[in-house]
This record gives sequence, C-alpha cells and structure tokens, in this order.
Amino acid sequence: MVGNALTFVYFQTFCRARQYFQSIYYRVKYGHAAPKSDYLIWINPSEIRYAISPNFRWWFSSIGTYIVDGDWDKTFADKGVQLTPRSGSFVNRYGKVQRLYPISDNLHYKLLCQAASLNSEDPTRLAYERKRLESVRLLIKLHGYKTQRELLAQKKVITPFPRPEFDEIRVNIGRSGEIIFDDGRHRFAVAAHLMLDRIPVRVFVRHKKWQEIRTRIAAGETIAGVSETHPDLQDVINLSRLD
Repeated sequence: MVGNALTFVYFQTFCRARQYFQSIYYRVKYGHAAPKSDYLIWINPSEIRYAISPNFRWWFSSIGTYIVDGDWDKTFADKGVQLTPRSGSFVNRYGKVQRLYPISDNLHYKLLCQAASLNSEDPTRLAYERKRLESVRLLIKLHGYKTQRELLAQKKVITPFPRPEFDEIRVNIGRSGEIIFDDGRHRFAVAAHLMLDRIPVRVFVRHKKWQEIRTRIAAGETIAGVSETHPDLQDVINLSRLD
C-alpha cells in the first residue's frame, strides 16, 4: 500500500514537472496564444459530432494540454461501425489506431444506462455505473451544471488533481476547429440528455494546425473560413484587440 502511494506521488510529481517545462516551451513558441492547461471553454454538447477512440489519456497525462500534429482528426471509423459500450471510448484499447466515431446517439444517456457498460456479466460493476450516472444526473438537474471548481468549493465533489479544471469534460480540437469528444462520458451524456445548451469543457489536445490559427488570430490576422465566434478563439481574439 505504501509502495503504491509513493508511486502515485512520484508520478504526479513527474507530470507536474513535465507540464511546467512544456508550458514554458509553448509560451516561447506560441507567445500569448500558447494554450493554458486549466483554461475552460463553453460549448453546446449537441454540436459535438464525433468522439475519438482510444482517447488521448492513453498517451498523455491528464495534467496538461497538448499540441499534436498528424491525421488523428481526419481518421474516421469504417462506415457503419459505431461506438458501443464494449469498444471505443467505453473500453479504450491501448495501441489501436485512433479513429473518429459519430456520437449522435452513441454517448446518449440511455446507452450508459444499459447493462453492457463494461462487463454485462458483472452485476457489481453494472450497479456502480448506473449509480454513478444517476448521481450525476440528479446533481445537474437539481443544481444546474457547475464547474468542478464550484462543486469543490461547495464540497460536493473531491478531486485527485492539483487543479479542479483538470477533472472537467475533455475535448480535442481538430485542424479546422472541429470539437471532438475525448473523455468525461457520464457528465457529457447527462448534459446531452438534459439538452443543456452550454457546458464548460477543457481542451486536452489541439491539432498543430489549429494552434497555428490561434497564433495568427492573436497577431490580429483575419483568416477566411475561420469564425471569430469559435469558443477556442475568444481568449486570443481578446488579446488581439488589446494591441
């Protein structure tokens, strides 16, 4: 038990150190447009069309935000193949090629209520998943959708992270600004089920080309085809207007 606790402490220390030096690198490279690991944006969950699987937490620590090049935002699952409780973001399989899956119904509240959440033959796990989902639904329905920092201040949640923002729903942003679901399926499913029009999320991974767009916007450029109303541009647009 002590060994496991020490391992966790060492891992957390390593992650914080990595985040610190990475934030310095991003600040040097991207200036004021550098991503901030605890910065939240507000989105409409119904506008998210795809989820990535396996999600990025298998590659990166949850403590931080990352810029990644490549075709991860353009690799779609085979036509007709959908996320299920036994695959995709519900059971992440390390080493598989990341693909984008449509989530019009796949992350719906009812899906998470089904028996196959992780192991349909495991009644204990099933009961846990259902209880967790229902507690999230009741909390949001009674008190509205709160940020993790607000819930922590009200002593309604606890978090293992150094900042409560690291425990928000995570999304990724592709090269053209498309928002892609990454993790936080219970809260996301409940928000969609309750038809909330605005929830806070944290950007976990940005495509390198999207980050370059952020940098150009921060410098005062106007880019054809890029809407200035995009939620992940509001911080850099405000910077450009200060100059």
